Amino acid sequence: KSEELSEESDGTQNLFQTRRQNKSLVKPFSCKICLRGFSAACSLKLHERGHSEHKEFNCTICGKSFHNKYSFSYHQRSHSGEKPFVCDVCGKRFFHAASLKQHERIHTGEKPYKCDQCGKTFKTRMHLKTHQLVHTDTRPFVCSSCGKGFKTKHNLRHRPALSGPVRLVSLNIRVRKRVNV
Repeated sequence: KSEELSEESDGTQNLFQTRRQNKSLVKPFSCKICLRGFSAACSLKLHERGHSEHKEFNCTICGKSFHNKYSFSYHQRSHSGEKPFVCDVCGKRFFHAASLKQHERIHTGEKPYKCDQCGKTFKTRMHLKTHQLVHTDTRPFVCSSCGKGFKTKHNLRHRPALSGPVRLVSLNIRVRKRVNV
């Protein structure tokens, strides 16, 4: 994994890992279920396990189950308190490298996820996915009490005393094209 040393306009230097630059842009292996692309067959195979119900790795502490050894060991850090990933800028510690990378975006201002409809950028893929619902009429979170649909799980809690369990209607987010009239 390479690291890049970038020099700011005031002459100070910041060191940030640039793993994303090393990732292959060509992703010839696609998941048949969700169509997500992968640059390596082994990555696709690991991903496809996530679609199956079979989970062979079980946490003895909390009972949660996992599809693969990597996800299981990743989870175990949450119980051990081990936070081996440290921010070079502020010293904050994290359980996982991905959490550190996301945190570093606070310091860099990097927003690598861009909405193809309006151009707005986001620090996380999840924030982009949530935003994309703005461009659709999709309301995947349905109140089991009143039947009203909502774009986010958070908004579903419109009447907590009356609302029952969440019923997810659709996992597919379809972004409609805007037509200027």
